[in-house]
Amino acid sequence: MENDNELLYYCHSKSEYALENLVRSYERLIWKIIHSFDIKNYESDVDDYYQICVMELVRCIDRYMDCYQASFKTYFYRCAKTALLNMIVKENDKSYHQIKNAIALDSCVCEESERYLSEVIEDKRNNYDIIMQLDLKRKIEILTTKCKENELLVWKLKINGFSYAEIEKITHVKSKKIDNTIRKINKLIKNIY
Repeated sequence: MENDNELLYYCHSKSEYALENLVRSYERLIWKIIHSFDIKNYESDVDDYYQICVMELVRCIDRYMDCYQASFKTYFYRCAKTALLNMIVKENDKSYHQIKNAIALDSCVCEESERYLSEVIEDKRNNYDIIMQLDLKRKIEILTTKCKENELLVWKLKINGFSYAEIEKITHVKSKKIDNTIRKINKLIKNIY
């Protein structure tokens, strides 16, 4: 059996045989990584975690360079653990849980009468997307803890359509400071996820 360096060389040459051998040789390590987490407490199937690790192995093959101070095995081990940890964190996020367990409105309720869920449920909300509202509410709660009251006022005025000149008249804040505040809050919103 070839060593990792030979298999990596052949994988870079697009050899499927080498890729299969590398995946096969790392199978025990993949299962070891998966079972290092307490996976019975999470929703995803063990096979999902296995697939994540195999995809990470393929990514590692493309990214690994000999100049790294670690062997390929160590490099893959770290990357796979991080990938699984990211997946577990993502699963624990409430908005991800809502989306994962959502039922599509175009799902069939009764096959005999060909009725769909959207036909059975009356929409009194006028296309009010509750998941987006919960997500926005959560972001605003996080923003209120990270921003000053006058910064939130500037941001709320801006998202409600006020111009910089109008905001400046209302808040007595210079337009440059308004611009900086809006950029700061928009950056915070992007970094919340």
